[in-house]
Amino acid sequence: MIALGTMNAALVHYDDGGAVTDADESAFLGEVTAQAPRHLFVISHGWNNDEAEALDLYQRFFSAADQVWGAVTEWDATQAECFALGVIWPSKKFDENAFAAASGSAPGAAAGIGADTVDQQIAAQVRVLKQVADDPAAAALLDHAIAVIPQLSVSRSAQDDFVAALAAAFPHPPQEPDPGLDTGLNALNTSAGHDVLAQIVANLHAGPAAAAVAAHAGGAAAIGGAAGFNPLGAIKNAALVLANVTTYWTMKERAGVTGRTGVAQTLAKAMVAVPDATVHLIGHSFGGRLVTAAANALTGGIAGHQVATMMLLQAAYSHYGLAHDYQPNTDGMFRSVLTGAKVAREIQITHSIHDLAVGLAYPIASALARQIGAAVFVNPYGGMGADGARATPEAFEDTLGPAGTAYAPVQAPAIVRNLNGDASISSHGDVARPETAYATLVAASRA
Repeated sequence: MIALGTMNAALVHYDDGGAVTDADESAFLGEVTAQAPRHLFVISHGWNNDEAEALDLYQRFFSAADQVWGAVTEWDATQAECFALGVIWPSKKFDENAFAAASGSAPGAAAGIGADTVDQQIAAQVRVLKQVADDPAAAALLDHAIAVIPQLSVSRSAQDDFVAALAAAFPHPPQEPDPGLDTGLNALNTSAGHDVLAQIVANLHAGPAAAAVAAHAGGAAAIGGAAGFNPLGAIKNAALVLANVTTYWTMKERAGVTGRTGVAQTLAKAMVAVPDATVHLIGHSFGGRLVTAAANALTGGIAGHQVATMMLLQAAYSHYGLAHDYQPNTDGMFRSVLTGAKVAREIQITHSIHDLAVGLAYPIASALARQIGAAVFVNPYGGMGADGARATPEAFEDTLGPAGTAYAPVQAPAIVRNLNGDASISSHGDVARPETAYATLVAASRA
């Protein structure tokens, strides 16, 4: 047993196929049964390099919860009556800073990244894809992709090989559809590589996706800058953008698999072990997708087969994930979380204009598929962490406030609270805050 903040806790590990480490799960079930908590918090990280980063996130989040615990006037539980489960799954690093700089949305990035630096960053991201793919055939192609990086600016053949290698690195078809990402990345299999990279350059420099980039850059120019635009240098920046978006795609697949298999299995066992505990899910980034997939795998409808609350912290999945009829006769992939009453009380979703990772990945992928009108930027797809839940009848708008904020209780069926965090959440990873911890605890106190 460990402590997260002042709360007793356990860590459970899952492999890249979603399978649980049996010894971890057994230890957790024994510890939580012995304590018999009133509330069980289950938290999942998003992309990280290692377990230490995940544990650091969990410590910071529950330490923030300790700071604001007394401000939740409706609490009748103490930290000693709660238990936390930290999920550890093998995610890989998505380079948010390099992605932002290459797309021109980071401060001072309008002139693009230096050639030597961008070569190194592309190679590093392709090596991440190689680890994620874990396939000898894909690995050989990705090694070749690394070898041709120096020629990307001047060779169409190198561009074609590079994009083809990335296309080989992720599974087809996707196991869990995600509008915009899936359709956009299908272009990797249906278009010549040099056309794919040119499309990214066009959309990020002067095309329809440039509006999204400018919005996140505070009006700054996109790839290459408006003045002295260098199309050859921009090709490498586009390659870095594409490598990061492809990593994003592969991680959303792994998160979904892990959530609906191993984590859902652990949740079901915990609900049997401590039937009187109220369960609360917390997920950051792809961890938001993971906990949503885990909730969706539950039977739902009655106590013991549903969780009480779910907090999605800058979640990295489609803003249509919970939607009803976002296209004719098409619901979001997690719509049954709501229709099947998999979350009994409240779902909270933070979103921020400052989330570059989620805010740019969807418009870039959408633009890649040429799905956006050329005259005006109207992105048909987006991410939860950028926009909150869209086309979701159960959703309503609210603002993420400081500790002590008087959040109005939800009134069914409107149980999805979109929390605008523009004023407090400064980046995709800026989620272990008193504001987010307080909102989580308020919802939990009402369950």
